[in-house]
Amino acid sequence: MSSKPFNLTLLATVADAAVLLPLGDDLRPCFLSSLAIARTDGAGGFTVDVYSRLLTSGTVNIGRLEQSAEGKCLVTVDGWIPVRKYDPVTIAGAAIGGYNATHRVLRVVSDQQFVLNTDFSGALSASGTAKLDIPANEQPAWKLLPQLSYTTADQKSLLNTPFECQDGARNGKVTGRLYLKFDDTGEYVINLRGYHWLG
Repeated sequence: MSSKPFNLTLLATVADAAVLLPLGDDLRPCFLSSLAIARTDGAGGFTVDVYSRLLTSGTVNIGRLEQSAEGKCLVTVDGWIPVRKYDPVTIAGAAIGGYNATHRVLRVVSDQQFVLNTDFSGALSASGTAKLDIPANEQPAWKLLPQLSYTTADQKSLLNTPFECQDGARNGKVTGRLYLKFDDTGEYVINLRGYHWLG
């Protein structure tokens, strides 16, 4: 198997809690050897958590609630929610009050359709909203690294932070996108180094 090294530098303005880091032109598997982050706006220290997925989504409208083959609630939404099996999804504003709660995903049908582990209580069209929101106590399951903490003194010399995953079995191996969760807004330079597997 051959490989090709890469050195990717991004300038990111963090206006919310998460920043998507693409690994290049495509998402073929890669091995990350280092991650470096520097602040450019002259502010103080910061912390960063690195995750393998989005932990929350925007609120999207529900197009339809109907019965699934399992007798559960099949949800069709008007936008994309990055849900996976067992994820918590909160339904709000539905005309049948029993749906307005946080439910677990039993099965994902498509990018805009999933089945909740909730008994079907009646069909609805264009009623309510849905939102993914993984609680804080479950977020470590998707965390790739221990929290990175940088002080003001460090901010101009953050080079070659080893990318050593908490799960040693896949150390440095990344097959999708990375998500960085900053504790502070601002402007940051982010550098990723490693290599792509070319097959």
